[in-house]
Amino acid sequence: MFVSPSCPGTCFHCWSSETFFGLPVLLSWHERFWSLASNKAKLGEIRLSGGEPFLCRDLGEIIGIIRKNLISIVPVKIFTAGYRLVSLKTGNAGIEETVCNIRASGVVREKVEIHLSADEHHAGSLYRTNMGIKKRSVKPRHAGEMNLLGIPMLQTQTINFLRACEILSNEVQGFEGKLKIHAEMNRLEYHRREIFPWLTEDAWNAAVISSEGLIKAGGARNMPSSVEISPSSRHSIMIIPGAEIATAPNSKKSQAYLNPSGNKMIYANPCTNKENSNGFVIAGWWNMINRVFCGGTAQEALELVS
Repeated sequence: MFVSPSCPGTCFHCWSSETFFGLPVLLSWHERFWSLASNKAKLGEIRLSGGEPFLCRDLGEIIGIIRKNLISIVPVKIFTAGYRLVSLKTGNAGIEETVCNIRASGVVREKVEIHLSADEHHAGSLYRTNMGIKKRSVKPRHAGEMNLLGIPMLQTQTINFLRACEILSNEVQGFEGKLKIHAEMNRLEYHRREIFPWLTEDAWNAAVISSEGLIKAGGARNMPSSVEISPSSRHSIMIIPGAEIATAPNSKKSQAYLNPSGNKMIYANPCTNKENSNGFVIAGWWNMINRVFCGGTAQEALELVS
């Protein structure tokens, strides 16, 4: 679920500045949706994403609503770039500030994991933010140069984050923090060897969730026909609050999807009423990449996992 569609980051490989991921909605929307989920859905895990989810001031309250409505404690994973959450100060000052920020967010609960983006393109975004550069470069060479300049900041951020989460996990059993590295094609070993050389093999296996892309960064929309991406057999439902389904766009932010039942386009439009929005659903990352709509309203999505 995209709880906050905006992000101040400028990661070279990220779509959040180009793709419409909904609008912030009122807590009453979450109250209504998760009360329905309590009766219908068999959920393996819940992922809260964006944009930057920690820009949502109600993030802790949203998790509280989820916990209140779901009888079993379903794992909640929060995917973040760390903005306004993880300090870039070095030493104990950075760790202590990060502990305070995470604690103040209200997310330190049982079976909650924070996954911090920690790839080289995130390092480039940290550098641009620190230098006041508001737009990412469209040239891979320039992006690569900024990635290198940002690696010391990324290293500081990840050290502060992992240590802070270790401290907080001693306060609340089942709370964890992990690094999320989705490396560009043939670049995972570079991350392991050059960016995080201080992590032992055991520490890497315990703290890092890693994967390696089939294509180079920025190439998802121009994939060669020889690369076959198929839908996953596991249901993965992407819910976009603050969006509504329409047959025509109503904004420059509207995102077009191809209806698989025909050649007509369906649009994810910004909703006109944040409280009454039904939300918009895409079933699976494959559909997101291929701009194929598959689903309905957020409430209807619950039928897919019930």
